[in-house]
Amino acid sequence: MVEYMIGIMRDGGRPRRYLRIKSDEVIQVLDPVVSFTKEQEDKRSVYECIVGNQLRKAQEGGFFYEWYELESVLVEVDHTPPIASAVEDMAPGVAVAALAFVTLAEGGQIDDATAAEHAAQFGEWAPSVSYKAGAIRSHEGLLYRCIREHTSQTGWEPAAAASLWTQIADPSEEWPAWSQPVGAHDAYGEGDKVSHGGGKWVSTVASNVWEPGVYGWEAYTGEDEEAVPAALADEPEAVDLEAMTIPQLKEYAKEHGISLAGKTLKAEIVAAIKAGL
Repeated sequence: MVEYMIGIMRDGGRPRRYLRIKSDEVIQVLDPVVSFTKEQEDKRSVYECIVGNQLRKAQEGGFFYEWYELESVLVEVDHTPPIASAVEDMAPGVAVAALAFVTLAEGGQIDDATAAEHAAQFGEWAPSVSYKAGAIRSHEGLLYRCIREHTSQTGWEPAAAASLWTQIADPSEEWPAWSQPVGAHDAYGEGDKVSHGGGKWVSTVASNVWEPGVYGWEAYTGEDEEAVPAALADEPEAVDLEAMTIPQLKEYAKEHGISLAGKTLKAEIVAAIKAGL
């Protein structure tokens, strides 16, 4: 006899999900993937879990108990009784393939475009879960990668927590909406395409953290025209110097070979750049 239960415990004031195993025999967990089925009146639920470290174990009343840190639930699908047996036979093989794909994607061995094409393989984001950097989860139809280890909570949903999650672009969307990068991990590369402010833009610089229309972007003018980076165009790129910050102005001046010696105020820097163009 073996029974499984998923629960939440407090660890130093922080919630942590766990998997408890109860058995009338000595428990041996030899694989990080633990699968089990729960029966209910009108459905059967098949679970495929990834467990981590053993939290504790005990023996009481002729039963053995072990608690394991629950890293993620790979499959948690409810099935109606007529098809439950067929799904149960199929689930282990499907789960192993899903585990391999998810593990490779979260380890950076599968590119984002491929991961986004198979978004259904990744679990849904949930509150009160300890996420490690690199974890990939789905939320409101979009795929996100965790960039900082944390325990999730309401209000820290991926779309609202740019310091914790970065969106994985949908490869089927050629011009995804621009979002403000927060660091090197989500900065745009040269040639990246976005839509912003009612227009389409192509990045002309690497590690681009600027907003389209300010610096580092070329407006795309036609569906049947090839976007040409500003560096290759005959005319210099039109930029709004006044909208740029001092660090951005200094970087712009450096790229265009303009000396800012002795210039510290923004007005002086802008004037020097205009004179040097």
